[in-house]
Amino acid sequence: LRGANLEDANLRDANLRDANLRGADLRGADLRGANLEGAENIKSFQCGEYNRVSFAVKCESEIMFKIGCFWGNTEKAILNVKAKYGENSYYEKLIKLYTEMLEEGN
Repeated sequence: LRGANLEDANLRDANLRDANLRGADLRGADLRGANLEGAENIKSFQCGEYNRVSFAVKCESEIMFKIGCFWGNTEKAILNVKAKYGENSYYEKLIKLYTEMLEEGN
């Protein structure tokens, strides 16, 4: 799936185990229940006041985040989180952690 345009795709309950999603456009994709075990360049995590599942995706030139309705790069994700939760929130720390992990290839 490397470089695939999955914008607005319904991937609910899809088995993406060991899939390489590098550069894939996941804007608006429904990933609820998807099996991402072993998939490269994507991480899922739970955070926020509703403990929602969010995604960090390594694209060609940057790390992108899907958090609720939000889809954007690390910088924009941090700005949005700071506006809602303040400086140095747990949410912000998770975004930085997942950015670092994906940049290092973990």
